[in-house]
Amino acid sequence: SIYKNHGVGQGLYAGLSAAYLRQVLYGSCRMGIYSWLLELQKQQGDTISFATKMVMGCVSGGIGSFCGTPAEVALVRMGSDSKLPPAERQNYTSVLDCWARIVREDGWAHLWRGAAPTVLRATVLSSTLLSVTSETKDFLITSGYFGPQGQWGQGLPLLICATTVASFCATVA
Repeated sequence: SIYKNHGVGQGLYAGLSAAYLRQVLYGSCRMGIYSWLLELQKQQGDTISFATKMVMGCVSGGIGSFCGTPAEVALVRMGSDSKLPPAERQNYTSVLDCWARIVREDGWAHLWRGAAPTVLRATVLSSTLLSVTSETKDFLITSGYFGPQGQWGQGLPLLICATTVASFCATVA
């Protein structure tokens, strides 16, 4: 019914540009900050505890989520616009159009509307996902089952196993 009433662009793909932007902002910030913090800690020569990895995951997830919130706000607005009565629709043309209207009509702060619960969710999720992935990879590398330094199959089987374990843990958390 969405396709019949609104077509592909305004129906099925409404907010797709915002969804991609959110993933780029959130994902790259989260992974980049976590990797940077991990390398920083490794340079000090200490063994990195699981608790430290969890804290690094919290920090990187929180910052990444905060950076991605404006795209999340645009995604929600663009996705729900077609469900409004025709007289109330905004008919956003892009993420930039949506952001410009939000800033013009509501102010800059509205780009981060709902940031607090989003950041809290992301800290728990990222803490679990990133720390469990790192810990599982370290364990599996030392097991030797994935070749020297975990490089069997160019490291892909190791990554799949570690992220599967982490995804299960994040689901439970």
